[in-house]
Amino acid sequence: MEIEVERIPVVTAEEPPELSRIVDAAGVARLASQATGWYFEPDVSYPAELDSLVDPELISRFAIVGAPGECLAGLKSLARMGFRSVRMNVAAVRRPGTSMYHGLRETLQGLAEITPQVHAL
Repeated sequence: MEIEVERIPVVTAEEPPELSRIVDAAGVARLASQATGWYFEPDVSYPAELDSLVDPELISRFAIVGAPGECLAGLKSLARMGFRSVRMNVAAVRRPGTSMYHGLRETLQGLAEITPQVHAL
């Protein structure tokens, strides 16, 4: 099913009835349009209010995130469901007062920790 929100297409396998309770799609689209740069650029900037609209519950429904062990657990869950391959969009950890370089380095080091276990799945 394809859903269009302010010219941003969102494709889902099914439309969860409680999704409108979890996310203010119009609010997310409005704030996302205020972002500057691409998320891998060192000077990317997002409105702070975006964090309050995209909460951990929403993120966990559509992404595998967390510490390396938590990500490995999520990938193992996908393997148990029958998935044999995944495509990863690796994003830098965002921490106040640190650079994009440090965030991306932390992310890649965490991925390196679990890579042997991921290959073994």
